[in-house]
Amino acid sequence: MAKIEIAPETTFEAALQELETLLKEMESGNLPLEELINRFERGNALSQYCRKKLDSLEKRIEVLVKDDGESSEWREFSDSGDTPPDTPRR
Repeated sequence: MAKIEIAPETTFEAALQELETLLKEMESGNLPLEELINRFERGNALSQYCRKKLDSLEKRIEVLVKDDGESSEWREFSDSGDTPPDTPRR
């Protein structure tokens, strides 16, 4: 099995859109087994690519919300709203 490469210039949004398209095609039930497996492998590669992009963006956000530098503590990023923005990470 050859490793499936995602072009480095692929945006998160483009990768996610392709992943959604692959999922719809796979759910249709109209694909031969070999095509289904090919799409699954491509989808897995896209999923990993998106996860890496999100991890990278989360690290960038952590750097942006770093405190004033006096205590050298990082603030946890949370999009759920339960963690106040000034709560230090432990």
